[in-house]
Amino acid sequence: MLVGRDLPQDAGDLMFQLPAAPPDWQFLIDIIPAQLAAEALARLSGVDCDSFRYCSFVVEDEYGLLREEARAPKDET
Repeated sequence: MLVGRDLPQDAGDLMFQLPAAPPDWQFLIDIIPAQLAAEALARLSGVDCDSFRYCSFVVEDEYGLLREEARAPKDET
């Protein structure tokens, strides 16, 4: 698979032409083909790509993975 901008027509059998993007957004444009490929492979495998396979959740509440004592503000008196 060849991914890029302004690719020649005879560059390969499986090509994904990318649009021009501002430099600040290039990181997002670069990852889209990999995300699309992962989603397609998940569908072919019959796997739900929107659910966790090895754990049910990562973050329980708005404090994330912090311990209980880190949640309360410290008393400075």
